[in-house]
Amino acid sequence: MTIANTGDIWTIGRHKLFVMDSPKAATYQTMDKTALVFTSPPYDKQRLYLGSNQDWQSMMQLVFANLPTNEQTQIIVNLGLIHKDNEWVPYWEPWIEYMRAIG
Repeated sequence: MTIANTGDIWTIGRHKLFVMDSPKAATYQTMDKTALVFTSPPYDKQRLYLGSNQDWQSMMQLVFANLPTNEQTQIIVNLGLIHKDNEWVPYWEPWIEYMRAIG
């Protein structure tokens, strides 16, 4: 049973919860500036980005370039550990550096 679908907007008191397709820039056009963003990449690609880390980096930059934020917005990003060949892969390091560079 599906509870939420892409495009749904749930009103919870004075708050709104958007169910959206993060990598699509048009998704953000309906949103006001947000107070809190919680996101858990790698989105629909799941673990396929291990073979193409640049695709994941590009997708993450697109997502965060389009977030409707202001100086008070808090962003929480859930990044999990990925293992390949018995080692964990720090796939997020270039993205963290990118985020630091843009402030």
